[in-house]
Order: sequence, then structure tokens, then C-alpha cells
Amino acid sequence: MYSNRTSTYLNLTHENNGDNINYSLYTKPLESIQISLIHFQMNNLIPNITIKNNQLDIIINNQLYEFTVPEGFYTIVELRDYLNALLKIHRIVVTYKNYKIRFVSTQSITIMATSTIKRALGLTKKKDQTSGTKPAYTLICPHSIDLTQHGITLKIKEFNVDWIESSLNPDKTFTKIPINCMYGQVIYYDPAVLQTSILKKHNIKTMTVILEDDFDNVINNSSFDLTFKIDYVYLPDNKKIDQVLVDEKDGVFPAGFQRYDGKTNIIIEDGAFSI
Repeated sequence: MYSNRTSTYLNLTHENNGDNINYSLYTKPLESIQISLIHFQMNNLIPNITIKNNQLDIIINNQLYEFTVPEGFYTIVELRDYLNALLKIHRIVVTYKNYKIRFVSTQSITIMATSTIKRALGLTKKKDQTSGTKPAYTLICPHSIDLTQHGITLKIKEFNVDWIESSLNPDKTFTKIPINCMYGQVIYYDPAVLQTSILKKHNIKTMTVILEDDFDNVINNSSFDLTFKIDYVYLPDNKKIDQVLVDEKDGVFPAGFQRYDGKTNIIIEDGAFSI
């Protein structure tokens, strides 16, 4: 049930992120704070090759070599050309056809599971992959290339989440925002269905947003603008609490926050807020 107090809209940008809020956000007796993300926009300048996915470990004729691709944004053609320049001295040619990469050599090659660039190249995770022998030593990546950053994880520094499952570390994730445009364009996210979270906190003085890419790199090179909607609600004592399992592949609705739909029930998705 909503309080009779009007909603508050809090706008944050890269310029005022983490500053003290000009007006106090606080609850009255029996109230709780419900927070929703209603708007987000950011320049998509997120590199697809970072320090966490730029390592290629390859065994060439029984000798291990470690190659590093510089950070940046690459098209598949640019990445192919860079790998060719890197591996030319070892007589390895990298080709690209039908969204798949292949390595062709005059000698046996094995790409190690320790390579962090495997997702980008379409290689299988956690598995060494060795070239075949016909007509030359050829290693065809089994999956299509994946040079996209899929989403932005939005975390709030001041909010800590203690998971019900004791083996999981505390987390600050609020939501995950899909990247819905090409590199160099602007990401606009205005969810039709709001994701709301109930805070076990009675006042908010500061709010610091942390943005991370697919590889948990903090995004610092792009300006952003976002708006939170803050409502004051009463949580009826007789509402049922359900623990809901969340598909890890989904990612758009992460577990860990206590959620309330404003009408019927409270939902705890695999964890709960603890401030």
C-alpha cells in the first residue's frame, strides 16, 4: 500500500554522482522506501576488449606463447587483422567466415583454456582446443564470434545485500541494463515494467552509482544520466513472502533485492537487503 506522500524523483549524472542529496529522503513510522529506476542514458563508449578478456595463450609446436591484445573497441575485421599481425611470425593465418574464426598453421596449435579472449573468438570455455590436421593444421572456433558487451550492471555503493545463501558474497547490484545500441551511439533505457526494491533503510543522504561492464570493469569513461523514482509504502504484515529462483542466464532481473509489487506480495529473489 502506498503512503499518501507524493513520489520523489532523484536525478543523478556523472557530475553529481555521490554528492549529498539536497533534500532529505526519510520514512515516517511504519513506512518503507521503495526505489525504482525509471530512466537511464549513457554514451556507449564501452570497449569490447579489456584487460579482463584480452589474453590469448597458445601452444605452437609444443611451445607456450602468451599474447595480449591492447584494450579498445574492435570490429571482427580489425581483431582478425591484429591477430594476423601478431601471429604472422609463427606462420599462423587467422581467417573469418560465416561469423566464425579459424586459425590455419603449418604446425600443431592448441589454444589454452586459460585464454581470456575465448568468448570474443567463439571458443569453448574451460577447455583446451587443438587444431586438426587436414588439409593443414586448422583450428575452427566452434561458436560464433561474440564481440558485444551485453549489459551494464548498475550497483549502488550505499546499499549492501546479504544473500540468504551463505556461500554467496555480499553484493551491491540493483539491476542490469541492456546495451541496446551500437558502439558510439547513446544507450536509452526506459523500462515499461519498473523493477522496484524495498530498502531496509529509513533515510537516504547520498547515493553513489557504480556502473560495470560484462567483465566487471568499472565504467569511468562515459557520461550518464539516470532517474530514480522513490515512493513511500506500507508493507502489510499478512503478505506472503516467496523465495524465487532466478535464471542466471537472464541477467536482466538479478537476484538479491527484496522486491514489492505494490499490490499483492513481497518477493525475495534469492536474497534480501541488509543495510
